[in-house]
Amino acid sequence: MSQAFIERVSLGNLYVARIDAAEDLHGAISRIADLKSERRMLILSAVGALCDVSLRNLAPGAELPIEGSHWLPLTEPGPCEIVSLSGDLFPMSGEPVLHLHASLGTSSGVVVGGHLDSATVFSSVEIFMVAIDGSWTVRKPDTQTGLAELTIATESRHGH
Repeated sequence: MSQAFIERVSLGNLYVARIDAAEDLHGAISRIADLKSERRMLILSAVGALCDVSLRNLAPGAELPIEGSHWLPLTEPGPCEIVSLSGDLFPMSGEPVLHLHASLGTSSGVVVGGHLDSATVFSSVEIFMVAIDGSWTVRKPDTQTGLAELTIATESRHGH
């Protein structure tokens, strides 16, 4: 059964922030959202440099549902320039879950990318994020894909 959906939302406040060297990127983004009382956000863009990067990509031959063995980890000590960074933040079981993808330029000029599991800010990161207003979307485990997927919260169907 398809879990696809479309939800009309509004874009709220746009935030620009500077994240300083040596900060955990995921933690800093989550703190910004918490500081501004935002539960759902779209990470639009970022520029800057990262180090101690941990990425992952799907392994050749991966099948659904995706399990731990279907992922190929990739580590990059850096420093790396952010070529592209995007993602979102939605609640899952009441807690914020940050989902980021990145493309990073290495010192040799090779670009690496994938799902960004963790990274430390090397120099600074300038990030642009926008709040998502009027949304009932949450993350929930999906047995078909094996991932924490976006879905409409049950409460929205009851008019709460």
